[in-house]
Amino acid sequence: MKELGAEYVADMRDAISGFLKTVRNLNLGLGTHHTDDSIAAKELASFRKPSAVVNAQNIASMLIESSSDHMEAFARTITEPHLPFASCTSVRSMLEPCAFAAWLVDPSIGAVDRAKRGFAMRYAAIDEESKWAKTIGQEYQVGRTYGDRLDAIERDALDLGFDPIVKKREKRIGIGCRKPSATDTIGVMLNEKSMYVLLSAVAHGQIWAMREMGFAPVDTGGKTRLIGTVPVRQFEKVVRPELIASLGLCALRSFARPAVFMLRYSGHDDGRFVALLETTFDFLRVPAERRPRWNA
Repeated sequence: MKELGAEYVADMRDAISGFLKTVRNLNLGLGTHHTDDSIAAKELASFRKPSAVVNAQNIASMLIESSSDHMEAFARTITEPHLPFASCTSVRSMLEPCAFAAWLVDPSIGAVDRAKRGFAMRYAAIDEESKWAKTIGQEYQVGRTYGDRLDAIERDALDLGFDPIVKKREKRIGIGCRKPSATDTIGVMLNEKSMYVLLSAVAHGQIWAMREMGFAPVDTGGKTRLIGTVPVRQFEKVVRPELIASLGLCALRSFARPAVFMLRYSGHDDGRFVALLETTFDFLRVPAERRPRWNA
């Protein structure tokens, strides 16, 4: 996607906004409703503790909704006045929820692994919430409230025959299974690890990444700018259409994976969603090798 003009940025904005609007209007089934003959229905009917499976699907639905908000935010950042660094962080913010949503509703895993992954997500959420509580001076709640909640979740997991997730001295470090890192999950589920690392560098204020994604040297006509007696190289904020194209395609591809997984898991036809996405890619002139493979 090289040598693109400024008009491509407007095309990307319109394509993503229109895509999300159509997805919402079509009511495709990206929530927790499932058909009677779906994978979800079969798992609920056969698994001893169906709530553990439902929790995984509920969490995935919330993550997909969150990712769509961030993708809409990305579209707004490429509306005049353009916000190149906010563009980066908007896409970065959707990669993690997309990856973990796909991890939870991957149709190729069974109810046991899905339940384990749901437990892992719940453990991580409460553990992080307890850390936040400490920052606002509510340490006393950690042992009494958060610990009790984790104990109750762990009892459910143990009742299903899942092993305790502990390290030395029997300290609990997970429930069901260990939640993998965001970077690894994004790499495995979305194949966007390198993009996530780059966008994370922007979010963390790494100069090299900020310069790559949103700055360009100022043409001084050969004159040297001085600050005092120190010669400096001057930069200005720019919007590079080819980078916006890469960000937008990353957003569309990443959203597609958990969406298709959710549709297949819950028994809904993914044909309309795939057709819509292909139409969007056609409008953006995306070559076939940069589009998702729907049988993967």
